[in-house]
Amino acid sequence: MKVLTKLLTIRIVINIADSLFYMASIWMLSGGKEGTIYTAIAVTLFTLPDLLIFLIGPIVDRINPKKILLWTSIVQVVVQALVIFFIINEQRVIILPFIFVSALLSNITYPIEEVMIPKIVEGNKIVLANGLFSFSYKTLDIVINSLSAFLLLWLSFKNMYLLTIFFFLLAIIFILQFKYKSDNEVKKYQVTEYFSDIKFGANYFFSHHLILKLSIPLVLLNLFNAVNAVAMPFFVRNFSHSLEFLGIFGLATGFGGLLGNLLVHKLSQMVSVGKLIIVLLMLDGIMRFIGLVSNNMTFILFFFFLASMFAGIYNTVFASLYQMIPKMDYIGRVGTFVDSFIAIAMPIGGILGGLLIKGVGSKNTLLFFSIVAILASVYYMFNRNIVTLPVVNKIERDC
Repeated sequence: MKVLTKLLTIRIVINIADSLFYMASIWMLSGGKEGTIYTAIAVTLFTLPDLLIFLIGPIVDRINPKKILLWTSIVQVVVQALVIFFIINEQRVIILPFIFVSALLSNITYPIEEVMIPKIVEGNKIVLANGLFSFSYKTLDIVINSLSAFLLLWLSFKNMYLLTIFFFLLAIIFILQFKYKSDNEVKKYQVTEYFSDIKFGANYFFSHHLILKLSIPLVLLNLFNAVNAVAMPFFVRNFSHSLEFLGIFGLATGFGGLLGNLLVHKLSQMVSVGKLIIVLLMLDGIMRFIGLVSNNMTFILFFFFLASMFAGIYNTVFASLYQMIPKMDYIGRVGTFVDSFIAIAMPIGGILGGLLIKGVGSKNTLLFFSIVAILASVYYMFNRNIVTLPVVNKIERDC
């Protein structure tokens, strides 16, 4: 449990730094005449590394995760410093390539958590551990995302990035103090072995009917998550014309996600996983739809709170299934390929979001996710492999 707590602390600090960087970059680029274009490009660059994450899978399975965490955090400090340099020289658009680099480094750290949790905790505690991770760093995510809106009123973008550097330096200190022995670390790792491992992860994914069928609807859901990331700043601006509403909205959705993370462990033991996914996706879509068409601030906050609670539950369930089904030694290779597959359309979502905002407006653009969530629920409803998934304690790992 002590190792889990230390890993959680590192994850929280890195997550805070990532959130600050994301919020500062999106809001800085969304202002001005070309704001829609630059925001669409930025979201595309933030999501593009998800497509490449399968390339890190074999490395995570073979190299001590602590080394990966350390070096990615060190490079992040350099990236943030370069961003500050270009902001001082009033060359904000030049930060776009650094958004890609920072997002890539950030995405490298997430498979580490996916690989380490099953090795640190017992199989029947994986959902609980994932829920704990989501709850803990989302608690601070709420604070950061909400405070970011207010911080942007008080601090310059340069100071926001300085704050990001501080948290990455703090992460480096915690990583250096973190003791973890990797069972699978190899001293020599041949290029031929590396490509063989990538091929193995792909073959495993496409030949595993359950994992493949679970993943297909997530491609569309993530596509419109990326669309929402572009649309949200403009929806907030058009709806309330204030950053304060962004802070309140962040609190509502954040606390909804937190409540979902608190409930997921018990619910997944009481209700079959298949039914849980189907019902919660349906409710998520319906709640978002009602909130948006209401055109009332209180209703929007309330129904998005509920939608975020349902999403918090099913997202943790999905993450846990991808950890509980593959053989333990394959989690890195298979999990990262899953991450890349379900993110395959996200870069398109950034551009599509910009086009949809210009065509139908930001509110109508956000409605598309509601429709896709409902359709995903229906897809799972008519898929026997999903419907028959038992309670989480009875999920069997591949031999």
